[in-house]
Amino acid sequence: MNPDNSTNSIQTLRKPAQRFDQNPERLFLLDGMALAYRAYYAFISRPLINSKGVNTSAIYGFTTALMRILEDEKPEHIAVVFDTKTPTFRHAMFKDYKATRQKMPEDMAGQMNLLKDVVRAFHVPVIEEPGYEADDVIGTLARVAEKEKVVTYMVTGDKDFMQLITPFIKILRPGKAGEDAEVVDEQGVLQKFGVKPEQVTDVLGLIGDKSDNVPGVPGIGEKTAIPLIQKYGSMEELYEHVGEIPQKGLREKLINNRELAFLSKKLVTIHTDVAVRIDFHGLKANTPDTSALVKYFGELEFRSLANKFAGIVSTKTEYGLKNTEALTPAQPQSITDINSDEHVYHCVTSPNELDLLAKKLGASDSFVLHVALRDRDPLRTEVIGIAFALQEREAYYIPVQSESGVHESTAGDLFSISIPEPLTPNPTHAGIPLNVVFLKLKPILENPSIKKIGQNIKCDMLALHAHGVDVQGAAFDPMVANYILRADGQHTLEAMAMEHFSYRLMSYEEVVGKGKSQRQIADVPVELLTNYYAQQADAAFRLCGAQRKKLADLEQLKLCEELEFPLVSVLARMEAAGVTLDVEYLATMSKELERQIDNLVKEIYRDAGGQFNINSTQQLGDVLFNK
Repeated sequence: MNPDNSTNSIQTLRKPAQRFDQNPERLFLLDGMALAYRAYYAFISRPLINSKGVNTSAIYGFTTALMRILEDEKPEHIAVVFDTKTPTFRHAMFKDYKATRQKMPEDMAGQMNLLKDVVRAFHVPVIEEPGYEADDVIGTLARVAEKEKVVTYMVTGDKDFMQLITPFIKILRPGKAGEDAEVVDEQGVLQKFGVKPEQVTDVLGLIGDKSDNVPGVPGIGEKTAIPLIQKYGSMEELYEHVGEIPQKGLREKLINNRELAFLSKKLVTIHTDVAVRIDFHGLKANTPDTSALVKYFGELEFRSLANKFAGIVSTKTEYGLKNTEALTPAQPQSITDINSDEHVYHCVTSPNELDLLAKKLGASDSFVLHVALRDRDPLRTEVIGIAFALQEREAYYIPVQSESGVHESTAGDLFSISIPEPLTPNPTHAGIPLNVVFLKLKPILENPSIKKIGQNIKCDMLALHAHGVDVQGAAFDPMVANYILRADGQHTLEAMAMEHFSYRLMSYEEVVGKGKSQRQIADVPVELLTNYYAQQADAAFRLCGAQRKKLADLEQLKLCEELEFPLVSVLARMEAAGVTLDVEYLATMSKELERQIDNLVKEIYRDAGGQFNINSTQQLGDVLFNK
């Protein structure tokens, strides 16, 4: 398999967007079902679930792919083609066609009608032809367009479409998250599949298709089929010379399954003569129904997309469309920050102030806890401060004097000493000595009847555990709550504050700087640290109130209070305790596994009749084929 290595066989769409080619007319045909499945499974590890518990992954992924084509390519002609449930001629040809295909996941099936409604709201034509598969409709329209020298882009990830590729018909594979789209032409087929487009059905006929229950020749896969077609040119020529194949097992497989091979080739061949009464010239994207899109995206909770269309002003450039209706831009919600929002943030720098704060915390039912750390690892880093909030728009920050700056007379057990005389503050980070802070706050933090709230409070619990404080009463975590409310959302404090009450928090870069001017967090002036950490505690307090109400409205508050939030404390204890490993046993097991692997490698070489790179199926195919 050494196809021509053409440097121009595969094109990618780069940013800024540019047309794939300069042909005056182009037709984009989207394989609706293939793209919907692709979008659904792209999010399978972390599906997009809205606050109503509805999976929206397929719609979101499909919509973003469609919008990218509309915006970047501004196609002259476009349509989305879907399969229908009506049996096709292939079912008549082979009754078990697609009989083993798994049923569409229920949470995906529930999205399909709305997905089509969204496409129609874009005023992009939707094509469904009962009795025919989308592949055949796409193939037919592409061939008709080819006769008029109109370039067709078949938007799909299905390799079966490679059989249709010509100078005027290409495949456009949408890029995965963060990747560029890919255009496959004739040389691309050769490079990717090892054969020419017109030979693709021969290869597919030999290997079959498990997803569609196309049988193929049992025991023959790509690594065997492709070299055969490369050598003989087609399935017909292969069978003319089947007696010349030296491998007895392969020869017998081909001879015994001749009918299955030719049936399979018919089943995988895309028909390009479907009797569809569609003039591709009329397949155009007209002005999107922005009000419908805003409604759909609002229901789906695609907030950024809803805002995008709510704020569109009439132009002719959005999708290169005609008859655009003028709309009034949506008024953005007023965004506040630390400079415009009313607040009172206290910096606690003396033992007397600490005493007053401790009394307030001890008398409260609940408060927000936020621990400021020098580095990210809570179990191995230094505490530089602790922030608290007991009500909205008021918070306290206690700058903690670095342990390296504590007077040697206070060294030892942090919790058995008396309050020392005032010490010389650390010149880089003035504050109250850590032992003094914990002496006052440890009983409060360990009191389970006083509820603690915190963004990623597990991290705070681990940091304090490392200093001998076992935090009890963890009762609410905005990050965990946000996962329940909207799993596909952003769960940082900054993102949630902006989403829930349009508040812009100070960023970490604003505090420490960036580039050459960046400094360690502990070296930041205490006034700036007070604003930064007190603001975060304040934001967590506000989020708790807003999220608790939403959880109650969705009947999810009980789930959080009885399962999700208590689990945080369990996980914190597990991480603090760690896992004990039997290093000696693991070393012995490693040697035993190495011995077993060595024996298996020798058996594989013996059965294959030669040595090869076991991780390369290509080399295995070469060894077996030339055996």
